[in-house]
Amino acid sequence: MRTLPWRSPWRKLRKQEHDFDQEELLPYFSLNKAIEGVFLLSQLLKNWALEKDYLSRFARHYATDEPMPDALLSKLILAKNFQAAFVGLRQLSFAFLDMGWHLEPHSENAGIKEIEEEAVRTTLLMPLPQSTCISTSFAYIFSGSYASGYYSYKWAEVLDADAFSLFDDRNLFSQSIAEKFRQHILSSGGTEHPMDMFIRFMGRYPLSEETFRHPIGQGFNIPFG
Repeated sequence: MRTLPWRSPWRKLRKQEHDFDQEELLPYFSLNKAIEGVFLLSQLLKNWALEKDYLSRFARHYATDEPMPDALLSKLILAKNFQAAFVGLRQLSFAFLDMGWHLEPHSENAGIKEIEEEAVRTTLLMPLPQSTCISTSFAYIFSGSYASGYYSYKWAEVLDADAFSLFDDRNLFSQSIAEKFRQHILSSGGTEHPMDMFIRFMGRYPLSEETFRHPIGQGFNIPFG
């Protein structure tokens, strides 16, 4: 029997890069410092998944051995960016809802629906259906390390896009930048606050502008279900 080469959907490739970083590096990072330090690592590698120079090293047709066509890569990028603004607002709404429950004072007579609608009001593009109530199924924010920390998903997107810009603007495979990342972030693990490590690596505070160059839209899994 002929053995076929390994084949994988692009979304699975990005998921594997996410899981590799998170599973391999999570033991070295303390969630007590700031959870965005973990997500910076688990999201950073995914930025390479749509770079032609990276894909050309292994992404070939399983039958013809031809490299991935530019047209197909362009379609992948368009799919990833699809509704990126909506997804961004959706993630912000979850973060605001989380903080609304854990950080904001509430009247004893306030209902779940009332608290929820007030928390997410600034992120809505249209009114919430009266029959919906996210809070009753949003287990992330009522258990474990995510309580009042769900913001870290979106904040880590800012950090990872900004960190990736160093590679993207110079050299995707720069050994000097990679060594700098290893020295200032990876080797420090959970011994310091992630922001202190980030500033040493970048030489400045994070800039949100890079997030618009590397958005995450409906073409990638949203970390809430």
